[in-house]
Amino acid sequence: MRFAVLGFFIMISLVVHAQEADCETTTEKELRPMIEVAAVAVDETTCPNRAKLKNLCMLISGRVKDSSGKNKYLYQSKFQEAGCVQASDSEEVKAQKIREAWVKYEDDLKCNSTQFDVMDGHLLKYAVSYKFDDFLDEAIKWKVNLNKVDAIDGRTTLDYIKYQIERNKGNALEEKFQIYYDKLKAAGAKHKSEL
Repeated sequence: MRFAVLGFFIMISLVVHAQEADCETTTEKELRPMIEVAAVAVDETTCPNRAKLKNLCMLISGRVKDSSGKNKYLYQSKFQEAGCVQASDSEEVKAQKIREAWVKYEDDLKCNSTQFDVMDGHLLKYAVSYKFDDFLDEAIKWKVNLNKVDAIDGRTTLDYIKYQIERNKGNALEEKFQIYYDKLKAAGAKHKSEL
């Protein structure tokens, strides 16, 4: 009986000591995974919703159609879901909600691809690179920020297009990039030097 009681007290003291040591030695690095899981859980239930903006680059480069029939392209549905757009919302309200999601998560709207010449380049540059007119027209319609400066190249989308015009001087792509330049400039896009 003495050994049982003694064993019980030793176990209790080890458990209490172990719990105290864990609390004292837990670092921010060890807590980070728990913090990230909690942030994702909160993000799933909030509006705008970052989780809905995943895989946009693939949807843009592949011009993926929306099989649900709700929209022509799947990226449209993803932006609507991210902005918590309701079917009853007017076009103006839909655009506002999408714009709010875009603004909040703009730093996440970057793409990488072997066919894209800007590492971590903004989604608008990526759409220009893939010559996806519908996406560019929609971004203009939504009145999103057209002037994001990427850290890697220090250029706005308009700077990127100007570079592409110069790079494609004299070939068929020059005219295509000029159309993008004129369209985005008319919608308020600026060069970095103008910001």
